[in-house]
Amino acid sequence: MPEPIENPVVAAIPGGGWLIDHKEDDGTVTTSPVLAWMFYADGTCKPVDVDGTGWCDDPTSDSNFVGVYHPDSQPLND
Repeated sequence: MPEPIENPVVAAIPGGGWLIDHKEDDGTVTTSPVLAWMFYADGTCKPVDVDGTGWCDDPTSDSNFVGVYHPDSQPLND
């Protein structure tokens, strides 16, 4: 029998138009859509994107991750 997952996914919803930015080695920023939002048993929520090979993962742990945003959002005033 497989070992139980410590913090399993308990729900997933579509990306809803959210976008992810990554900074490339040459300084340009690439944007990709959030494929889905994963909700975990501990209450955390993480975005999921897909790369050119079809691999899905949490982009926030990538070293070149810039941010997640919705194109309809307004910038926060300082």
